[in-house]
Amino acid sequence: MTTIAYRDGVMASDSQDTEEDDFVISIDSTKVFHLPNNSIVGMAGDTDDRGVFELLGKADIEFCERPTKEELIETRTTVDALWVWPDQRLWSVYVTYRADESEWQAYVSEIHSDYAAVGSGGKFALGAMAFGASAEEAVEVASEFDIYTGGSVQSMSVE
Repeated sequence: MTTIAYRDGVMASDSQDTEEDDFVISIDSTKVFHLPNNSIVGMAGDTDDRGVFELLGKADIEFCERPTKEELIETRTTVDALWVWPDQRLWSVYVTYRADESEWQAYVSEIHSDYAAVGSGGKFALGAMAFGASAEEAVEVASEFDIYTGGSVQSMSVE
């Protein structure tokens, strides 16, 4: 549970780590990462998201080769992420287990918008950016209204 926001080449996140029972266990978690292929990802979801991280980091950006649905499902990790490439193409990455359907679902989908946000405070962040807020400002707004968003705002620019 977190807020990840992207706008104008900047990915921002909060730094609060909250357990399922609403217990805050950390206020200095890192959620935005620079990957080996020069892309940036902001990840909300399971604390151990190494499988998805690895798949995104080895994707071939030049040829727009991204992980398949099957590869993402194999990670067995619940993730809602924003992934931006150096040319500022923005993607949504989503992996979840649907208990009602007893199956894993996943997708990687390009976002055709100047800004985007995911996570528990994503709707607050989107509203803020709709009125001109930067990615960092949007995360600050989300932290005012979403109990699962807090700590400091971290950000990283696309190179």
